[in-house]
Amino acid sequence: HALRSACQEHGAAYHYLRLLPESPHQINLLAGARAWEIEELFHAALGLSDTGAGSDFFRVKDRHAARKAAELAAREQLTLAQVYQQMSAKKYWQKESPGFLGKLAELAQVDAINANRGAFNLADIIAHGGGVYIVGSMTLQAVKRAQQMIFVRIQQIATARDRMLGKQRTVCVIADEAKYHISRPVLQGLGASRDKGMRVILAFQSFQDLKDCPDDMNPEMVTGAIIENTPCKLVYRLEDPETADWLAKK
Repeated sequence: HALRSACQEHGAAYHYLRLLPESPHQINLLAGARAWEIEELFHAALGLSDTGAGSDFFRVKDRHAARKAAELAAREQLTLAQVYQQMSAKKYWQKESPGFLGKLAELAQVDAINANRGAFNLADIIAHGGGVYIVGSMTLQAVKRAQQMIFVRIQQIATARDRMLGKQRTVCVIADEAKYHISRPVLQGLGASRDKGMRVILAFQSFQDLKDCPDDMNPEMVTGAIIENTPCKLVYRLEDPETADWLAKK
């Protein structure tokens, strides 16, 4: 309600994006994205990085499939659902990368991000102003993947802007329950995005929350990256003694 009221007060666009099942088609998450950007989105949400385990053998194949899927999506301007339809129809990918196809199938079922003609475009909101309130999930894996991809897509659009064209509009992302938004590209982009006019507010309960991260990420690295890239910290009603002790020392 606060975001909607602020948008109305300033005559800015307001959109309510609900990622949960039974929601209508609203945006094409891949709209305007280049092949390498789409590949980065896959890496953010599908856990394609090596972990040092035997399963890395299959991750190589999944990364190859992700690169080809990204090229296909960018070339033909497809949605994630359309990419899945074309990739899954080929026996080669069924045999070589069943893991990637399975995860892509989950994203294809999130109707809200698979619109042929969306109700709005993230790039337009960033260029002209407005607010987007996104309702996600803490339990549904497909929705969590979509949340991570949206976060990275906003980073991509914000950091691609040319500062030589003048002062850029500030982009603010508030990520509540931050651990459900964390991915490798998000952490790597925190510092760079701040330099490009993007402000990120990460809300979480304690440092223990941040250690509950994807398998392809190191918990200590996740905590350290967030600590170093969030110079302003607001703390209240803290219950975790380890986090409290760290703050006391600081």
